[in-house]
Amino acid sequence: RGSGSSGGLYYGEYLPQEQRDCEEVMKYLSKQPWCNGKIGMFGKSWGGFSGLQMAYHLNKNGNENLLSTVIALYSTDDRFNDDIHYKGGILLGDDCLSWSSTMFVRNALPPTPHFFKSFSEWKSIWKHRLNATARSWLSSWIEHDNEDDEFWKHGSINRNYNHVNIPVLLYAGLEDGYKSAIFRMIQYLNLNSRLIVGPWTHDWPDVSIAWPKIDFLGICLDWFNKHLKLHFNDTNDLPRVQIFIRNSFKPHQVRYTNNLGFFIDFDKHLDEVKCKK
Repeated sequence: RGSGSSGGLYYGEYLPQEQRDCEEVMKYLSKQPWCNGKIGMFGKSWGGFSGLQMAYHLNKNGNENLLSTVIALYSTDDRFNDDIHYKGGILLGDDCLSWSSTMFVRNALPPTPHFFKSFSEWKSIWKHRLNATARSWLSSWIEHDNEDDEFWKHGSINRNYNHVNIPVLLYAGLEDGYKSAIFRMIQYLNLNSRLIVGPWTHDWPDVSIAWPKIDFLGICLDWFNKHLKLHFNDTNDLPRVQIFIRNSFKPHQVRYTNNLGFFIDFDKHLDEVKCKK
């Protein structure tokens, strides 16, 4: 809403309106003849946040049957205390400034002229969007400096993990900024949830420059087949937590593409991983 060629106005990330829109889309999908009534959400970073937040809010509002499972990569459970832009009331200069500046520019982009009847209509809509929403997100973060502010609370599932009562498959990367939250989440989320931690950057585990890559899409497909189609498959055997442990190395030997190590679950070695360029 309010971005690209969509109508409406757009004032920031993870707003209540975004969640209401998502709920409406789910209701529409669930009523289609080609839908079995089970819906899953999948995404990384913002997309991962959205899936977790929808699982929380749908349950809280009594619509928990709309969403059956979530796959979330590189996300957090606490927007005030544990985000890579804003942490415990402190603005993190690197990601905070770059992200707010990037989104300020992206949000100023015009809609596609093709969807409008005339040039003047297109220009009027774009001008209205610029005048109404041309404000950096950095300003909003500075203004809301209290942890109990609803601005942060409605996007943080740590307020009550019990509201997330569906299976969640979490991913995290050792070279990514979202690392601490995932261990809290897997500790407090339901027992049907799983966590995979690899050596990856803030990118998909099958294309990240940090090796080893994994069959990420295959794992996700199996997960959705199990929880959306109720097909028994190998994701039933995923350990509660699976973490990549790097072998020791000298500083000058560090390369994303030659990570040697192994994945472990709670108490046993799973596999020795050898990576090649």
